[in-house]
Amino acid sequence: MFWSYQKISSVLRVLADQRRLRIMNALMRKELCVCELVEVLVLPQYEVSRLLALLKKAGLVEYRRDGRWAYYSIADSIRREPFLAELLKLLQQSVATRGETARDFRRLERRLALRVGGCCTIGLRS
Repeated sequence: MFWSYQKISSVLRVLADQRRLRIMNALMRKELCVCELVEVLVLPQYEVSRLLALLKKAGLVEYRRDGRWAYYSIADSIRREPFLAELLKLLQQSVATRGETARDFRRLERRLALRVGGCCTIGLRS
C-alpha cells in the first residue's frame, strides 16, 4: 500500500508532539489500555484520551474493547506502510535508552506486572 504525500504529511503533523510520540513508542512495545498509558506517561486521563483520539483519527492507532477496557495498539495499516513503519522503528531506536523514555518504560514494566491473565484489571490507580 502506498500513501500520498498529503496523507504522510498529515500523519507527520500529528506525530509532531512529544506526548503523542511517547504514546506511539509505548504502543510499539505492547497493546495498552488508557489507564496503563496514564500511569506510564504521568498525564491526566482526559489528556491521554484526547491524544489517543487524535492518533486514532489520523489512522495511527486502533483499539479493541474488552469488557470495560479499551486496548490501543499501532494500526495494522501503519505497520504495513513501509515509510511509516520504518519511521516508528527509527523513533524506537533513537530514544530507546534516553532519560524520559527509560522512565516511561520502567513505569510501563511495573504497570504491566499488575496485569492478571495478560489483561488490565485494576483501572486507574490513585
